[in-house]
Amino acid sequence: MSTSVLELDKVQRIADAVVGMTVVKSGAETGVTIGIVTEVTAALITIEKPADASEDYVLSDLGDSGAVWLDAQTGQAVGSHFNGRDQSADPAAPL
Repeated sequence: MSTSVLELDKVQRIADAVVGMTVVKSGAETGVTIGIVTEVTAALITIEKPADASEDYVLSDLGDSGAVWLDAQTGQAVGSHFNGRDQSADPAAPL
């Protein structure tokens, strides 16, 4: 297994996600993007775009599945990306 992630430093370890944590991923579709952890449950970590992001900022999209979300401060992995689709334009749209 390779610990290098596209355009990012090496993945160092695994960390627990916490609400408010800034995270970063390098996805095949959207490239390197930054998000904020907004909810953590036993089964799911919810990540949204930063409050100061532009309206057209795309956090994730189809094709980013499998990307690793890293703690932006430590480089530690906090989760694996799946079901990527930015719903900011239409939150009711089905995935």
